[in-house]
Amino acid sequence: MNKVLNITAARARLTRLVQEAFLDRKRILIAKHGIPMAALLPIAEYEELLQDLEDLRDMQEAEADYRRTGGKKLEEVVKALKARR
Repeated sequence: MNKVLNITAARARLTRLVQEAFLDRKRILIAKHGIPMAALLPIAEYEELLQDLEDLRDMQEAEADYRRTGGKKLEEVVKALKARR
């Protein structure tokens, strides 16, 4: 379960919260008036989420291309992916 702190408590303990997120791999939600407003999470998890999001967008784009063109040869897809990097 995620730790939830109000913004005032989070501000007072920010250094310790960053250490908990990084070292203990904890997720911390920061709330204002009981409503979550932000999240503090380990950088590795954040980077994984960004990569997953990018991969998902690539898959959606590939599916849209497939539907629009009726498909492509594997060699064309590989060539296009290599050109992106």
